[in-house]
This record gives sequence, structure tokens and C-alpha cells, in this order.
Amino acid sequence: MKRNGIIILATVLLFQVFFLIKLYAQKTPTGLSVTPSNFEFTIIPGEQVIKTITLDNLTSKPVDIQVLTRNFTAQGEEGNVTLTGEDIPYSLASWITVSPENTTIDTKKRGVFTFTINAP
Repeated sequence: MKRNGIIILATVLLFQVFFLIKLYAQKTPTGLSVTPSNFEFTIIPGEQVIKTITLDNLTSKPVDIQVLTRNFTAQGEEGNVTLTGEDIPYSLASWITVSPENTTIDTKKRGVFTFTINAP
């Protein structure tokens, strides 16, 4: 009976250690982090808005970044979008410029991007 209790205790301890390792691994950030995640503003005709976005490279390798502005159209009823390089009605991509357009963000470093919206 005492032996069964030790086996059960050992099994529970191993499970807890495995569970904690798995939790720690999931909390380790990987990839790219964008700050802020969204913007909300109103722009009137003829107005210019300038904002910045930071992109943190959380990976162990440098990341090459190429910024492209694209128009989008609604797809379906669930809020999905389709990106397109074509001019479409109410096209916004031509209003936006981003600097820098091409850069490399080194390992564990931050890139800062400035975008300008010029409303016609």
C-alpha cells in the first residue's frame, strides 16, 4: 500500500513538472510584436495624419521587413477581407506612405515605422 502511494505521488509530481515546463514554454514570446495593435481616428479631406508603429523582433534571427500598402475589400459576412494591389472604389492605399519601406530588424531589437495619411 505504501509503495502504491509513492508511485502515485511520483506520477503526480512528474505531471506537475511537465505541466509547468509546458506553461513556461508557452509564455516565452516568439515572432514579431506590433505596438500599438490598432489606431482609431477621424481624418477630414485635405488633412494629414502622422503616426508611428513599433515592431519588436522577438526571434533569435534578424528579420527583413518590406512594407507594402494594399487596398482591401470585404469578403463574406464574418468581417473577413481580401487584400488587393488594384485600385478599387474608395481606395485608401494611395493615401498612405510608410518610412522606412525596407529594413532589417536585428535579433531582440525594435524597428520604428512612421506612416503618413494624406486625405485628398
